[in-house]
Amino acid sequence: MFETIVDRVSVLKGSQIGGIIGEFTEIESMVALRDLLHRLDSENIHVKSKSLKLDCDLRSNYLMNSRI
Repeated sequence: MFETIVDRVSVLKGSQIGGIIGEFTEIESMVALRDLLHRLDSENIHVKSKSLKLDCDLRSNYLMNSRI
């Protein structure tokens, strides 16, 4: 199954690949999708939330209670 995905994605350009993040998606999944798309040379991420303003470059920026 993964071989099929790799075969189909490997022939695409980064501009042809994108991701959609819903308003109830947790941060870890958002970061994982962003990292995957960056590895595929894509910046096409659509976020369906008008209030999301997080800096996800450092994991400590979005972890809650990280000092407990």
